[in-house]
Amino acid sequence: VIRFRAHEIAAVVINPLQAFHPNAPPPSDLVLASNVRGVSDSTREYKTWLEKMRKLCTDLGIALIFDEVYTGFRLAPGGAQEYFGVQADMVVYGKTLGGGIANGIVCGPRHLMTRSDPVKPLRAAYVIGTFAAHPLLVGAMNSFLKWSMSAAARAEYDRLRKDVAEWVTTTNQRLENEFPKSSAPLAISAYASVWTMIFKRPGRYHWMLQYYLKDEGLNLSWVGTGRLSFSLDFSRADLDHVTEKIVRACHRMEEDGWWYVQEGSSPSKIRIQINLISEIVKALTKRVLGLNDSPASGRA
Repeated sequence: VIRFRAHEIAAVVINPLQAFHPNAPPPSDLVLASNVRGVSDSTREYKTWLEKMRKLCTDLGIALIFDEVYTGFRLAPGGAQEYFGVQADMVVYGKTLGGGIANGIVCGPRHLMTRSDPVKPLRAAYVIGTFAAHPLLVGAMNSFLKWSMSAAARAEYDRLRKDVAEWVTTTNQRLENEFPKSSAPLAISAYASVWTMIFKRPGRYHWMLQYYLKDEGLNLSWVGTGRLSFSLDFSRADLDHVTEKIVRACHRMEEDGWWYVQEGSSPSKIRIQINLISEIVKALTKRVLGLNDSPASGRA
C-alpha cells in the first residue's frame, strides 16, 4: 500500500510498543470480553519488519517517524532505535526525557526540522508551548541525557532487562503451579522493562482483576489492555513482591466466582461473544420500545 500510494505519503509513524501485537489493531470490547488477542514474545520478527519499513521509506523518500512518547528511553539508553537497531528520520519524545515534567520533543535532521520553507521563506512553522525552554525542564533533560550515556546507566539498563526477563519466566511458572486443577488465569509478557498481562481463560469479568490488584496494593492501568513498565529503581526483590500480589489477586478473583468455570466444561470465546452481543441487542430493543423490567412507577 505504501509503495502504491507513495506520492501521497509524507511520513510513516511507528509506535515501537506495537511490537507486543504486530499488525493488529487495539483490542475492542468484544476482544476484551473473550480475550481473543495475543502478544508477540519475540522482538526479532518486529525488528525484521522495522528494517523492511526503514528500507521502503528510504527507497521512496518517505520520512520514518518513531513515536516514543510512551516508550521513550525505557527500552534502552538510545530508545527504540538502539533496541531494534533501526534508525528513524524523526523521533517524538514526551515526559520520559524530562524526568516526568510535562513536555514534548521532536528530534530530527536539519532538513526536516527547519522552521521555514526553503522554497517559500515566508511560510514558517510557529512552535510554542507552556514548557518551551523552561529552565527546570531543560535542566532535567540535560541531566538525564548526560547520565544515559554513562557506563553506570548502561549497567542499570542491562541489570533491569535481565531481572525482568527472569521475573516473567518465574511468575508465569508460579501461576501455573498455583492453579493445578485448571489453567493459569493469566500470563505475563514483556520486552525490556515494558510488560503486560494476557488472560488465558475466556471470561467476561477480567476487568475486575484491576480492583483486586488495587486492593493488594498494585495500582495498575486497565489490566489486559494497559501497557505497564518498571522503572530502573525496581530491584529483583521488588519484582518478586509484585508476583506475590498478582498471585493473591488471582486467587481472590477465582474464589469470589469471577473466573468460575463449571467442572467438565469451559465457556468458549465464541459463546461469550454471542451472549454479550445478545444482551446488548436485548437492552437496546427494550430501550427503543420503552420497555422496563422494573414495576411501573406511574400512577393515574
